[in-house]
Amino acid sequence: MFDRLRLTLERRLEKLSGVAGDQPVSLPEANVAAIESLRIKGNELIATGNMAEAESCFRTALTHAPHDTNLLICLGYVLKELSLLAEARIPLRRAAHSTGHHSAVYEAFYLLGQISEQQEDWDDALRQYTAALTHKPDFVQACKDGLRMLMAAQKKSEVPKFLEECIRRCPTELEYHLTLGRFWVDVSNNQGVVESFSAAIALGAPLADISLPMGQALLRLYREEESAEFLERALVDAPMLLPYIDTVRGGHFGQLGEDASAIALLEKAIAGDQNYRVAHSTLLMILSYSKLDDERKNYVAAARRFAKTIEYEGESPSALHDRHHDHEPIQALRVGFVAGEFRHHPVLHFLLGILENLDGTRIHTVAFSNNVSDDSGTDILKDVFDEWVDIRDVDDATAAELVRSRNVDVLLDLCGHSGDARLALFARRPAFVQATWLGYWASTGLGSMDYLIADPACISDESPEWFSEKVYCLPHTRLCMTAPRAEKSIPLTPPPCLHNGYVTFGSFQRTAKLNMDVLQLWGRVLSASPQARLRIQTDTAKDDRLRDKLTGRMRDAGLDLSRVDLVAQTTADLYFAAHSEIDIILDTFPFTGGTTTAQALWMGVPTVTRMGTTMLSLQGVSMLRCVGLNDWIAQDDDDYIRIACQFANDPQHLAQLRSELRDRALQSPLFDVKRFAQDFTDALWAIYREKQSKAPSASQ
Repeated sequence: MFDRLRLTLERRLEKLSGVAGDQPVSLPEANVAAIESLRIKGNELIATGNMAEAESCFRTALTHAPHDTNLLICLGYVLKELSLLAEARIPLRRAAHSTGHHSAVYEAFYLLGQISEQQEDWDDALRQYTAALTHKPDFVQACKDGLRMLMAAQKKSEVPKFLEECIRRCPTELEYHLTLGRFWVDVSNNQGVVESFSAAIALGAPLADISLPMGQALLRLYREEESAEFLERALVDAPMLLPYIDTVRGGHFGQLGEDASAIALLEKAIAGDQNYRVAHSTLLMILSYSKLDDERKNYVAAARRFAKTIEYEGESPSALHDRHHDHEPIQALRVGFVAGEFRHHPVLHFLLGILENLDGTRIHTVAFSNNVSDDSGTDILKDVFDEWVDIRDVDDATAAELVRSRNVDVLLDLCGHSGDARLALFARRPAFVQATWLGYWASTGLGSMDYLIADPACISDESPEWFSEKVYCLPHTRLCMTAPRAEKSIPLTPPPCLHNGYVTFGSFQRTAKLNMDVLQLWGRVLSASPQARLRIQTDTAKDDRLRDKLTGRMRDAGLDLSRVDLVAQTTADLYFAAHSEIDIILDTFPFTGGTTTAQALWMGVPTVTRMGTTMLSLQGVSMLRCVGLNDWIAQDDDDYIRIACQFANDPQHLAQLRSELRDRALQSPLFDVKRFAQDFTDALWAIYREKQSKAPSASQ
């Protein structure tokens, strides 16, 4: 039908022109004047919105000059504005594919792109906008529209290639570099941010708009001195950014294990803006593992202070959940999971297998995703949740309504004060029962958070830990690792000490966990085991300046650097393969290993861990008890050294353990996702019924 219509319209246009071919016609001067007059009149009519008469002018002009590219474009534009989209394509296509190199051809392609966009043909619209850019490389609007089409077609991954091609064609167009830089900011590609904005600065970009993201990106790349220049410039343009910048810098120092500097900057940020929640949460995150707060006094005060910033005075919680007060039986508990890490992240490793093994007749799952960006891990999780709701771009009130609209019975926070949390959502109490679990290891501080889900090993009677929530312990462990799933099998290897002739201790922990107490204790381990070596694979080893800084700290801690191998973090495949170079993992404290400890056990590599007093510092203890490695748990520093040296001197025991530890781990509560799914389901029902039993009936 469309082809017949197109043919009819083409013949109509040819009839009007009196010419049926594509050969140019030599026009008398009188005709040229008449055509120009009609063109001017047509454009004037467009300006006044009189499209019908403008169409008549351009059609008349085309009878004299049927191949005039400008006239064809003008007619196509008018027909598009009259919503005659199919008819508009005909003159525009003729203009776009006219012989010669007319300077206005790009306009024809651009209008064809707009027509395809109106018809929601995103791919064709992108092709037309790209063609427009080919003919006019500095056509910024076509670039922006092409980007919109990529997003509409859910092809965000193709944005860099598209923009890089725009830059290749027109390297001096400032807006292209700025747009690519903003994209890299959005997806947290710090190197890309620096490269794109540096190019923009070289082209004369005003610093006011890019100083802040440039400073942040440089800081995340550990280029502190360069970062400071841009952050200071950002403050000149916007002094109100000081609390934000102090928070960014505080978080950076926290990642480097420089807790005192981090805490001072974050307290300064909070003093500047007492309601800046990110500063509060970043501070609490650092206090949760800092040796500067062993007795938790600072954490308790900071958590209570944070809670005051998100207290919500709205509708009474009892009025929001009447259906739970009627004590009517519910077939399946509707459980919401709130996180900003539904992607390739430790949350994925600990959540996937559990979700896959939940009984759908007892639990119905709803993900409330606060992801900044998604990846293939997001796609994996979307397949196992029963429902998926994006809340990243909505405010807390709207997010709370989304939770209520799904009739969520139990709402779980998976972030605490880490990552992209939405604790203010919980302050509005959108669910009958609210609990925190998995991604954090201390109290949220919220009075509206009913429960904190833990396990017996990580909650000590002697612990100075403080919780605003009621602690509910799962029977075995609060964490259950999904066994790694790789395209190729990941084999076990014999301990390297068998062929090296010496034992290799190792660590895969982030620099934030490598505090001075840890490094000093590792130095004592090496001193007590004179032939041993230490292999540290960590995040800052890839940067020369930070590598030197960490090396200096190790030297100050008494480590013999000639016996230490400092290795940069790498891909997942190489990370697992690196376990073949390590005999024994040395745990950090009080910020112990989590994902890395579980994965090392799966690779057959045992960990020496140390008793602690807080939930976080007992995490390693909980994991080792799950797999029956109680004799690898040290009571204090001296015991840590004794255990490390004892097993280092027994290579045959290490070999035997290496061969059997994966199977032992897989059968333990730490990896038994089916058992954990049952325990977890029972726990959710238990806290729901406990809360329900204390709620008055709707009739009261």
